[in-house]
Amino acid sequence: ELEFALLADGVPLDKLYPLDVDRAFASMSRIRGEVKKFWNTGALPAVLLGRKEVVMTSLWSGRADELIKQGVPVAYQWNGARRLTNGWGIPKGADNTDAAYKLIDFSLRPEVQAAFAKLFPQGPVVPAATKLLSDDVLATLPTSPQNLKTGFDTDVAWWDKNLESVTKRWREWADA
Repeated sequence: ELEFALLADGVPLDKLYPLDVDRAFASMSRIRGEVKKFWNTGALPAVLLGRKEVVMTSLWSGRADELIKQGVPVAYQWNGARRLTNGWGIPKGADNTDAAYKLIDFSLRPEVQAAFAKLFPQGPVVPAATKLLSDDVLATLPTSPQNLKTGFDTDVAWWDKNLESVTKRWREWADA
């Protein structure tokens, strides 16, 4: 949650990285007493919202979508949203690499990306797919043209380099 702590402390979206870890922990420390639970599984934020044990949290868009479908009075807020991109990979030496490449090719077609986005709120990575979606679907997607303007992409390279030290510091801070 370091990026969110920095945004709350006034850091602009385009100045988040490299993360100022000391500033992020200082920002989180100011609200620490108000935090009901530090979540440690992807399901927990949705459970806490669904039970009305918390009034806000960060959570994955698919979890929010399920709550909305269940009638829980929650809504998306894309302002300051963190995006994390996934990717395909083919293990070295794998059998059927031709079929794997065909699957990747198929999955990246705009019409396939759009169809998937209608079923599950993961944003298409192919910009042409957004042209095939209605405004109500686009409103639920982190990669819609409107929502791209208000969020930020996770700097995976920064996290790869700093994950171990930040995780150690998080555990010490959370347990203190």
